[in-house]
Amino acid sequence: MKTKKTKLGCCKALLFIAYAGLICVTFGYGPFGVGLYAEVNRERAEEYFNDANEAYNKGNLQKAKSAYEKTIAAYPDHPAAHYNLAVVLAELKDVNGAIAEYKEALRVNPQDAVSHNNLGNLYDEQGNTDLAMLEFNQAVKIDPQSPLARNSLGNLYYKQGKYEEAVKEFQEVVRLVPEETYGYNNLGNTYYKMGRYDDAAAQYNIALEIEPRTIHLLTNKAQAYIKKGNYAFALECLRDAAKYAPDNATVYNLLGDVNVIKGDDAEAAKNYKKAIDLKKDYADVYYKLGKLYRSVDTKESIRYLKEYLKYGSNAIRKVQVEKYLKYLESKEKEESK
Repeated sequence: MKTKKTKLGCCKALLFIAYAGLICVTFGYGPFGVGLYAEVNRERAEEYFNDANEAYNKGNLQKAKSAYEKTIAAYPDHPAAHYNLAVVLAELKDVNGAIAEYKEALRVNPQDAVSHNNLGNLYDEQGNTDLAMLEFNQAVKIDPQSPLARNSLGNLYYKQGKYEEAVKEFQEVVRLVPEETYGYNNLGNTYYKMGRYDDAAAQYNIALEIEPRTIHLLTNKAQAYIKKGNYAFALECLRDAAKYAPDNATVYNLLGDVNVIKGDDAEAAKNYKKAIDLKKDYADVYYKLGKLYRSVDTKESIRYLKEYLKYGSNAIRKVQVEKYLKYLESKEKEESK
C-alpha cells in the first residue's frame, strides 16, 4: 500500500498549496518478466529505492536523485521511483524535470490523483493555468474526497478571481479535514476578497482555536477587523502576534498602519522603525515613513523616501517618489536659508 506524507507550502495571499511528499513504503509490482535476471533487477531496484528514501530523509537531495535514477534504470516502470524523483527534482528547482517525472508516474499509474495534483501545481507555478486546471480537475475526478486536490483547485479559482467557485472548493476542504487550519485560512482569505469581512474573521477564529499562536492567522484576522473598522480588536490581534513572534516585521508594519488610522503618528513611527530594523529592505515601510514625516521633518522624509527608491520595485510609485523628492529637496533648501 502507498503511504504519502503531506507537505504544505505557501503562496501569495497566504493561500496554502498542498503537495504530497515521498512514497516511503514499497508496494507490489505487476508482471516483471521471468528468470533470474528479472529477480536480480527487482532486488537492485528495491535497494536503490530504499537508499534514495534514506538519503532524502537525511536531506541529501543529490544522493536521493541519483539513487532514484538508478531505481528507474533497474526497473523503468517503478511508479513510486518516478513519483519520488519528481518530488526531489521540484525541491531542487528543476521544474521541467519534475514535470517529466510526474508524467512518467502517470504513464505507469494514470489513476494517481496525487501525481495529477502535484503536476497541476507545477504547471501553475509556470503560469500554465489551463494545464493546471486540467490536472486539478482530473485529480478531483479520480478522488473527490482529496483535500489536496480540492485545495489546489480552490487556489487556482482564487487566483483567477473566481471567488464563488473557490469558496465551494475550500468548503469541501474544511469538511474533509476539519482538524487542519489551511482550509479555514483559505476560505477566510476568499471571503476577505469578496468583502465578506465578518465571514472571513469567523473562519480565522475557527483556525485559531486549532492553532492559537499562528501568526498569519492573527494578522489575517487583524486585517479583517481593520476593514470592519474595529481597530481595537485589530490591535489586540497584532499585539498577540508581536508577543508570539517578536521578530516578525510584517506584524509591526500592520501595527503601524492601525496607529496611523487612529491618528497616533508617534506610535506608528515607532512600529514602522521596528519593522525596518527587522527587515532592512522593507520598501513599503520606508515609503510609509517618508509619508509620515513629510509635514513634520523634511530631512527625515527625504531619507526614508531615498531608502524606498533603493529597495522598491513599483515602477510607477518610484517615478512619483522621485518627483516628490525633488519638491522636498527644494523645500529643504528654502528652509535652510
